[in-house]
Amino acid sequence: MFPDCKKLASLLLIFGTLFFVSALWYAESIYPKYDIFQNYISDLGVGTAAFIFNNAIMLAGFFLIIISFLLFKQFKDKLFLSLLAVTGIGAFGVGLFPENAGYLHSVFSAITFLFGAFSAIYSSKFSKKPFSWFFIQLGLFSLVATILFATNNTFGLGIGGMERLIVYPFLIWTFVFGIYLIFSKENQN
Repeated sequence: MFPDCKKLASLLLIFGTLFFVSALWYAESIYPKYDIFQNYISDLGVGTAAFIFNNAIMLAGFFLIIISFLLFKQFKDKLFLSLLAVTGIGAFGVGLFPENAGYLHSVFSAITFLFGAFSAIYSSKFSKKPFSWFFIQLGLFSLVATILFATNNTFGLGIGGMERLIVYPFLIWTFVFGIYLIFSKENQN
């Protein structure tokens, strides 16, 4: 028997997040002289760590697309489906068009950052307090960091440090939202 859509989506969120974070940290460790404050995350998509990083982010994007359809069956919300699916398409595009691909990489990165933040914010519709507030805060934090990053305001964190303030809140959201869905009793809000 197949698990229900919510449980399968939950497991993909949790294990997909853990897989991506593990691949990210491994890629950072094998990239020569990589500096998490001075290097973009996408620098990992070229050179020594390219195979690991690009495949990990494409797999994460693919998982988000699948998760969006699984959660649509659960919540019947087209906007949430769209936000998650577009985030997944963006992440897949980041790996498909690495940093040295130029403009397309920047477009897919921006899509991932923005739609990921909006996904976290919108997920509050499907969760109870205090989780709903936490998901809004994570999304807003990521959104503000995206704006600061786009306007070259790094506050001494460097480009890599500011970029992590965009990405890590989203990764925290995917992990915690996955756990929340496993333990939530309600089928729909």
